[in-house]
This record gives sequence, structure tokens and C-alpha cells, in this order.
Amino acid sequence: MTKNNVCFVIMGYGKKQDYRTGKLVDMDFVYQELIKPAIIDAGLNCIRADEIKHSTLIDIPMYEYLMHADLVIADMSTTNFNAIYELGMRHALRPQSTILISNKDFAEVAPFDVNHISIFNYGDINVNTSGTKIEQMRLKMKELIKNVTVDNRVDSPLYSLVGSSILPPEIKNINLAEKGIQQKDDSLRTLIDKGNERLANEDYSLAEEFFSKAMEIEKDEYLIKRRVLAIYKNKHKDERGRYFEAIQMLNEYFEMSATTDSELLGLAGSIYKRIHELTKDERYLKKAIDVCLKGFVVNKDYYNGINLAFLYSLLAKQKEEQVYESFAEYYRKRVEIICNKLIDTENFDQREDCYWIYATLSEVYFCQKKHVSYEKARRASLLFEPTKMQLEATNEQLYKIKELLSIEMEVLN
Repeated sequence: MTKNNVCFVIMGYGKKQDYRTGKLVDMDFVYQELIKPAIIDAGLNCIRADEIKHSTLIDIPMYEYLMHADLVIADMSTTNFNAIYELGMRHALRPQSTILISNKDFAEVAPFDVNHISIFNYGDINVNTSGTKIEQMRLKMKELIKNVTVDNRVDSPLYSLVGSSILPPEIKNINLAEKGIQQKDDSLRTLIDKGNERLANEDYSLAEEFFSKAMEIEKDEYLIKRRVLAIYKNKHKDERGRYFEAIQMLNEYFEMSATTDSELLGLAGSIYKRIHELTKDERYLKKAIDVCLKGFVVNKDYYNGINLAFLYSLLAKQKEEQVYESFAEYYRKRVEIICNKLIDTENFDQREDCYWIYATLSEVYFCQKKHVSYEKARRASLLFEPTKMQLEATNEQLYKIKELLSIEMEVLN
């Protein structure tokens, strides 16, 4: 078979929630800072499915890379079902040259079907991990890649267990370089990057356009969430229309009654809350409470928990029933415990959500009218250099709470 000098990477992209731990993992950061540099340093061209140049669905070119790439690296982090399926295809097609990697959450409790295969554990690398630690892990991965590319040892469990009674299929040679590996202007990755850039710049109309084009290539849940967020935030659209369009899209692509994805539930809760604020229709307040309650109970998620407390305070004022405010106080106390436990964990400052944890804790203390604790948590949150969008969202919520609960404390800017 012709050598293409190509390593194809099987993994998710964007931020993916690990359904077993509830953690949000930035797959793009791991790819750009760890995996891709290690592959390039080992002397191979590197490509991931979202970087392939194509004008149709992603499946066909992806299968070509699965078959013809000299090396395939499969990242199993977050127990990504697509990655597991693609790994199975690679193992069926090629006896050698496949490497399994993952973060520590998967590697330490890998499912039975892969726990007997060697997995390169790259730990808990994220945006807050030191450059030195990433570089050390990158060097280890580079050495592994170089060793596997010169070693003809069988690593597919199918061929190693069944042995000589099965032969790999004859695969027609194909030059992957001619498939557009160096020409990625119209790749899925480009569309995602442009969409995220527009989101960061609050250009929501163009962001929606880029994510819409991306969804023509692959209807991945990450892309759907990003498109929904762009619609929901777009102030150039009719307010009522954009909220209902966003919630309709969530219901179209996701089984909302069955999902346990805390990010998805939190997004739905925020949209239902906005619809209620606009329409004063109590049904949407109750829908917001339902999804946030589910997100908190299932995942012990502080974001859904703090939103749930606010929604119960809102319901208490509208119904003039103190029992709902008791619910709000109960969930705030639960969220306070969760946030403080997270802050006390080892390597807390390596998390990606440090700002939001402290911002949530400051909201708890603000509601409890604990001035000193509020100021301390608020100032701690600012140490993590929040974006303009994050600060605006936090301040908007605090001013709503100030009016709702008749709090005399000032909001710190």
C-alpha cells in the first residue's frame, strides 16, 4: 500500500460533555495544543475530520482517511460514540498502526471492549494547564507515534485475537494529498472557527450563517447548540421570534425529555426564562424550572442550580407564596456547597470554568445579602479575566436579582 505520510485523528470537536462525569472537555484545545503538534513533530501530516476539504457530507472522505491513513489516532475522551464506531472500522480494515489515547477520566474506567488495549493517558489537559506540562506530554506522544510508525506489530484486537484465519481486505491505493489535505478553506473546521469568531465578536447573524453552513456538512450536536446560541442572542431579530425559533430548533434536533446534557438543559432553561419574561406566560416559567431542575438533579450542575434558584424566586414573587422562596434558598445553599467543593479541589485553577464558579458563588452570597462574602467571591472571579460577554451576563443577572429580592447591596463592576 502506498505511503501517504498522513495521520488521521478520530475525535470529537468543540466542547463535549462527558456523560459519565458531567465535565465539559474542550476537544479543540487538546487537538491544537497536544495531539496535532506531536504528530507534526513526529514527521507526519495531521488531519482531523473537520479539516477535510469537501463539499458533501463528511462521511465519504472520512472513510477514505480511515482506510488509507498510515496512522490513525483515536481519542476516546468523553466516551464519544462516533469515535468508538470509527475506531472499530479502522481495526477491521487495518491490522497495524492505530493508537488509542484519552484523558484520565476515560482511561481510568475504560469500557470492557477497549480496557485490554493500550491507551495513552494524557491526563487532564485543558486551557489552564501549564505550557511545561503540555510540552512534556507532547514529547511522550511524539515518541509513541514514532515507535508505532516503525513497528509492524499488530494492534487491532480483531487480527491479534483471530490470528491468521482472517486477512485484511485489499484496498485500492489512493493519494490522500490529492484529496485536499493542504487546502482547507471550505472545510468544516473553517466554518466552525469563523462561526465562533463571530460569536465572540457578538456578530450573531454571521455566526448563525456559518453554523448553518456547517450543519449542511454534519449535524453534530455541538454545531446545533452553537447555531441555537447565535439565534437566541441575535438582537437584530424580532425578540419573540428568535426565542421561539431557538427553542423550536432544540426540540427538533434533541429529545429534550430524555437528555441529561447539562449544557443543553441550561441553554433551554435560559431561553424559556426569556420567553416567560417577554410573554408573562407562566407555562414557560414552569418549563424553565423543569429543565433546570433536571440538569441540577442529574448532574449536580451549579449553572442549572443557580438558575433554578432564581426561577423559584421569580415564581415566589408572582404567586406571592413564600414556599417557592424557600425552594430558592435551599438550592442556593446546595450550589454554595458545590462551588466551594470545586474550589477546594486539587488543580482547581486548571479548570476552564473558574470564572463561572466564582461568579455563581458571588450570586449566591448576593442573594443571601452576605456583603463581605459576595465581594470576596466577586473579586476572586475577576482574577480569571472574564470576557466582556461574561461580565455583562453576570451583571445583568445581579441587577435582576437586586430588583426581584429588594437587595440594597450594590453590584460591583
